[in-house]
Amino acid sequence: MAGPDVAVGYLGRPGASERTFCARLRGSADDYLRTGRSGLVRDGRLRLAESRNVVLAR
Repeated sequence: MAGPDVAVGYLGRPGASERTFCARLRGSADDYLRTGRSGLVRDGRLRLAESRNVVLAR
């Protein structure tokens, strides 16, 4: 993910911020948020894999 609505990092955690918020795609100089979801590019569009094991904690 990328864009103006994506955070720039974790407060006081530069290493974690670098790993999560500064992912790079091959051939791109832009930073992307690493979501942890699997996906692939097909027909020029990003397709994300569905996650059936979602756990919501409060």
